[in-house]
Amino acid sequence: MMKISNYLIISFFLLFSCVPEAGVETRNYILINNSGKELRIEFYFYNIFKNSKIVNKEGVLEMLTKESMGRGITPLLAFDADSIIVTYDNEKRQIYTGIVQANYQNVNPKLRNILEDDNYSIDGEGNYIFTFTEEDYENAEKL
Repeated sequence: MMKISNYLIISFFLLFSCVPEAGVETRNYILINNSGKELRIEFYFYNIFKNSKIVNKEGVLEMLTKESMGRGITPLLAFDADSIIVTYDNEKRQIYTGIVQANYQNVNPKLRNILEDDNYSIDGEGNYIFTFTEEDYENAEKL
């Protein structure tokens, strides 16, 4: 009787431990500078500075490849940041936040948000591309 109980217990654990493996999603984020200005991009997480990148005029910054097991990938996860500050030639800056604001009256509709997938184009290879433009520079605030 003890052997049968042990087999039932082992069979139970084997049966319920066999779950389908979650798919791995990979996403490449590429930032392109068509603003005509040098960019300094600073990444913050909970108001703590994480790192920064410099993108030369007309430069390309291939940020990173991010993999996820079933959670999905967003720019917030890929950049490991909830806010980003972009400075143009030390003259102007834009502040992007991934935090949803309850009062949308304070959101500038002219600014595209680098932390939202909707503002990326997707090329034929599946790369997510965000391009900084002269218009982004014009819409930025003076330092």
